[in-house]
Amino acid sequence: MLSGCYLKTKADEWGVAVDYNTPMLQLVQDESGKVTGAYAEAADGGYVKYNASKAVILATGGYESDHELLELLNPESAAICGYNMAWPTCTGDGIKAGIWAGGMKDDIPTLMTFGRAPVAPEGRFGYPYEGMTSWMGDQPFLKVNMNGERVCCETSPYDYPLHIAAQQPQAKLATIWDANDHDQIVAYHTIGCSRINPSTTVDAQGVPTGEGMGFEASDMMIEAAVEAGVLQRADTIEELAEKMLMPPAALKATVERYNELAAKGVDEDFGKPAKDLLPLNTPPYTAGYFGGHVLCTLDGLKISPHMQVLDGEKQPIEGLYAVGNCSGSMYAATYPELFIGNANGRTIAQARHAVLHMLGEV
Repeated sequence: MLSGCYLKTKADEWGVAVDYNTPMLQLVQDESGKVTGAYAEAADGGYVKYNASKAVILATGGYESDHELLELLNPESAAICGYNMAWPTCTGDGIKAGIWAGGMKDDIPTLMTFGRAPVAPEGRFGYPYEGMTSWMGDQPFLKVNMNGERVCCETSPYDYPLHIAAQQPQAKLATIWDANDHDQIVAYHTIGCSRINPSTTVDAQGVPTGEGMGFEASDMMIEAAVEAGVLQRADTIEELAEKMLMPPAALKATVERYNELAAKGVDEDFGKPAKDLLPLNTPPYTAGYFGGHVLCTLDGLKISPHMQVLDGEKQPIEGLYAVGNCSGSMYAATYPELFIGNANGRTIAQARHAVLHMLGEV
């Protein structure tokens, strides 16, 4: 909703009318197939037709909140998630409308998901979601499967450990940290939305970037999950293993090997960078089985370089554009977050370009 924000202020200045509680039902096309408007359900229960003087821009997001559709189109990604952070109205309405008008959707499903959704040791991933939320799953602490075995390099893109976990017993991979977690998080220096320790960087006007939620907020999430029995805490590795339903001897051996590698400063097993190879030796120890947040789908309608929706012959449908997560043609299978902020950036840039193209200015 625009109310009370900068966008609403600018919209008022420019004379833009915003109709809330008016869901789109169907696009309108003329005899040639050109999109000329849309039908919508009015707030009073009737129907209203919007005639487009230039074109229609679909900007309704993805389909991540239609859980049945997500499971149908992307079962592998849906199965590794434990918490829904998606906007509830993102049910694919714009994508469906574009397909009805002759548009094509990306062939390869893509879900943006980060490993921040822990479930209890006896819990499961997939819908209906059983998890909570904690940013600790994104940090490159030691990760082990339910056999107490280390199975990957923990320094990796957000969704990599989730797909590694999918190949493990019960599709679970646990993240373990100790009482030195604050210092180690600073040393890890993750960036983007995984960052916990606040950034001191400011922009050209001296305004802080706002990156990093802060330790207070993170610790509150951790303690809430511990209290709920989702995260486990213990004074010894063996006790922690029992709470996590792991073989104590196996987890103890894994931690000893990990600490041995940390002392060497060389990860001979999985190639983890030395700066992230930090020991696990100061109780209390905390652990949780982390799945993914359901954030957004990225496999929307296929578009031209000018954001025009493409038909089955890869030709633009006159009068129809798609932007943001309603559009596709950029990602496939995963979100390459090594280039921080590129999804947000493309949403803003593409929307602006679509309007300029619609007006004939580009």
